[in-house]
Amino acid sequence: MPDGNDFDGKHLLSLVRSGSSPFKGLWDVNLLIREIEENLDTQVIEILDISAGSNNYVSSCLKSS
Repeated sequence: MPDGNDFDGKHLLSLVRSGSSPFKGLWDVNLLIREIEENLDTQVIEILDISAGSNNYVSSCLKSS
């Protein structure tokens, strides 16, 4: 990435859940996920893989409670 980060846009949920978010210090992705889960009564099970910019998503899944 331009900022020197080696994040390839994949496995964001796994990285965030393990405390290795590529956005640490910039954006609390874990807080966002918790707010989504609580306010929408759902469970985030995957986050889109970004393959070539913000308009190229690979997959999306939400599991309702």
